[in-house]
Amino acid sequence: MAELVGALSLATDSANGVRPQTAIRTAILAVDLARAAGAATDVQHAAFWTALLRFIGCTSFAHETARWAAGDDLALLAELQTTDVERPSTVLRGAIRASRSANAFARVASFARLVSDRDASARFADAHCSQANSLAESLGAPPLVRAALGDLYERFDGLGAPRNARGEELSLVARVVHVAAWAEAHAALAGPDAALEAVRAMRGRSLDPALVDRFVRDVATTLAAPPTPIFESMLEREPSPQWTIDDPEPVFVAFAKYADLKSPYLLGHSTGVASLVDRTAESLGFSQAERVIARKAALVHDVGRVALPNGLWDSPAPLGRVERDAIASHATHTERILAFGEHTRSLAVVASAAHERQDESGYPHRRAPRDRCARLLAVCDVLHALGEARPHRAALGAEAREAILLEDARGSRLDRTIADAALATAKGRVLPSRASVLSEREIEVLVELARGASNKEIAVALGVSPKTVQHHVAHVYEKTGVRSRAAAALYAVEHGLVVSKSLG
Repeated sequence: MAELVGALSLATDSANGVRPQTAIRTAILAVDLARAAGAATDVQHAAFWTALLRFIGCTSFAHETARWAAGDDLALLAELQTTDVERPSTVLRGAIRASRSANAFARVASFARLVSDRDASARFADAHCSQANSLAESLGAPPLVRAALGDLYERFDGLGAPRNARGEELSLVARVVHVAAWAEAHAALAGPDAALEAVRAMRGRSLDPALVDRFVRDVATTLAAPPTPIFESMLEREPSPQWTIDDPEPVFVAFAKYADLKSPYLLGHSTGVASLVDRTAESLGFSQAERVIARKAALVHDVGRVALPNGLWDSPAPLGRVERDAIASHATHTERILAFGEHTRSLAVVASAAHERQDESGYPHRRAPRDRCARLLAVCDVLHALGEARPHRAALGAEAREAILLEDARGSRLDRTIADAALATAKGRVLPSRASVLSEREIEVLVELARGASNKEIAVALGVSPKTVQHHVAHVYEKTGVRSRAAAALYAVEHGLVVSKSLG
């Protein structure tokens, strides 16, 4: 499990705008600190895993975070790694720096949104912690890890969020990871000496003073000279018993959801593509081994999306050449992330070829995919995406989807045999079970909420009055406990409520 999640943690680093292997380095520091502090083995184990999974909740609020930084959520998240949130002025300065590449109007608008949003930090923390907890639970993470993930944004002095826990009300695991993460963030920015000063400066404020003293005394050498090779050293640090799994699919599903939660327009995309890929592969007589490769690759084919700011994914404006090239680079990020780990390397070629085309007009390498799993993924990705709304267009109807797919197949951009099979599979599909306490209309409202629609926009989309929508929203809140777009998105994904029209 450490080998698999450790490799995929490169995606969580990318989504936070921090240097590669940040999560891995933090895990090493956290274990060394827990050991130096004489913590029990289960605490050491939980510190390792909390550090490695610490960023797995960051995509839940990316849409809103981007609005505070003129579209660049990655830059703002990177700024927050070393920002003292006790002082709002430092947060605002960080937001200004994060949006410095935008035009003056966009920067002013973003600044105004952040200043006027009184509950910003609490909603940010709640969204990140909730998603991290949910995905960690789906992986089977131990209770100590899930509890610590809920304390990621708490502070020793009680000025954190979302529950304002103080002192030893915070789990020991979280307090260990707080010190390790703060040290790693500042070491990346200014080196180990500056990192130690930064840790001392937060002693008794955001950080546990006893753990700060222990870190400075016993872990400074690890900070100054990280063990090499870094990935293998991380694996060696995992306390016994090592976390193992028989089937890695839950990990790929978790990271598929992680990638899709990046934008309201992507909800359910990767898991939906994977389902279509698997059923189409079966209809085409793929071997069981091919089906496994194709499905896993489909689940993580868009994990590289998290490395790009939401200003690209959520913009309704026409994209220029620079923006289109940036979007195309997400496939390269997918390839880089998957190629890093032994258990994901075999998926890298297939997954990163999702946007390649038979006539070599695709990206990132502009070459025809030879592997038929890659050709299958390319077809199913197009068909599924056409049935999903995007910032610049609504979801397309059945005839338009079929016409576009077959035109690409006739023009030798996509494999014609696979295109025919995918269309037949989509038309004959069986709707997945949608177990929920909500009615069908309430599910429709929830999904629209998850995608960022206002009550007025939901009313137009569903052909009802705004007052009716208001009643439905109240019922949705009461039944599910969600109170934000991020929470609605997480609920919709976890309960399988997002279904693409491409399968209708």
